[in-house]
Amino acid sequence: MEYTFLSDLNSCPITIDWWSGGGGAIVGVILGSVLTYIPVFCTERKKRNALKGNLKAEIKKCAAMAQVYLTDNITSPSYRLPTIAWMNAYPELLRSGHVDEPTANILINFYIEVDSFNRGLNLMDEWRGNNGTGTLQNAEYVRCQLKAQNILNRLDSSLVSFNSI
Repeated sequence: MEYTFLSDLNSCPITIDWWSGGGGAIVGVILGSVLTYIPVFCTERKKRNALKGNLKAEIKKCAAMAQVYLTDNITSPSYRLPTIAWMNAYPELLRSGHVDEPTANILINFYIEVDSFNRGLNLMDEWRGNNGTGTLQNAEYVRCQLKAQNILNRLDSSLVSFNSI
């Protein structure tokens, strides 16, 4: 579009291109919005990947420690399976809206076993502190072995579930 303005007595055409008017403003707003969102998106993605990595590493560590429990035959070891990433990373992933219901169920079931296993070890520690040996402690040892085996059985589905996060 071309407009002509009169300057003094001489006629002098001045051309105003589409981008210097309203079209340029619209392009600027769209470009500014997109450029503002890119760093936010990248930062969010990096944070989500870090949280997933921490949770995945903890799940692998839990499985490795459960395997050690099954092979060492120590009724009440001094270690407990870690739950730090579960307590910190999982709520953040939920808040971000990246965990769907099937993935949540898989992860929750895995950590229910981990928590149950840790409680069983604590209970055996308590009995050991009271010089307790007997059928209750032996029954709890067998339950802890089953829980450790359940943790190992849930490992693959727990790790595969990260593909959907």
